[in-house]
Parts: sequence; C-alpha cells; structure tokens
Amino acid sequence: MTRFWGLLVTVLLISLPAVAQNLVSPKLLPPPAELRVAAANASLGQSSSPSSTQPVHQRHWTKGGKIMTFIGAGLLGGGTGALAYGLSDENSYTCSSGGTCVAVDWKWTGVAWMATGATLTVIGVTRRSEY
Repeated sequence: MTRFWGLLVTVLLISLPAVAQNLVSPKLLPPPAELRVAAANASLGQSSSPSSTQPVHQRHWTKGGKIMTFIGAGLLGGGTGALAYGLSDENSYTCSSGGTCVAVDWKWTGVAWMATGATLTVIGVTRRSEY
C-alpha cells in the first residue's frame, strides 16, 4: 500500500507543470486597467490619450495541447491504477465465464500507460501558438 501512495504522490508531482499553466485564454480577460482609466477620463471630458505601444503578442495553450494534456493525465491515472492492481500476484489472470483465461501483466501494462500518458502530457503542455 505504501508503494501505491508513493506512486500517486510521484504522479501528482510530475503533473504540477500542467496544473501551473494559465488555463484562461487572454481573450476572455477584461481589458487592461490603463485602457479602462483612459475610457473613464474621456467620458468625463478630460483629455487622456491611450498609449501608442502595440500590444505584445502572447503565446497561449492550443486546443490540441489541452486535449493531449488531459488525455495524458488520464492515462497517467489509469496507468497508476493498473500498476497498483498488478502489484498483487493474485490479479495476474482474468478468466471469463467460458473458462478462457488470459494472462495480463498489469504491472507492465500500467508502466506502458504511464509512459504514454507522461509523453502526451509533456507534449500537450508545450503546445503553444501566437494569436
């Protein structure tokens, strides 16, 4: 059971970069404060000219990047569960009602899912484009 919690904490620590990302598109944010002040002063009859600098193009997280990150996080979670399930030697065989048994090595299945999930998460977090 201690291994399971250790794996869970490790997966959570690995996924911190994805959690720390700015998930709100800048297009949805209100205008900067200096533009609101300029608009308020203009309505009061005061002359204040807005700054002539062009807005800086910011890179934002693409839709494909978000999808890859969330699918990767799901695979990481599923892989952690499969690995924890496979740590018990009793859970290595699955038998159907017809008597057919299939040997599934859940430890390596979990490792493969976790590796795929980690790869997708890293690729998804780094997918950026300029608007």
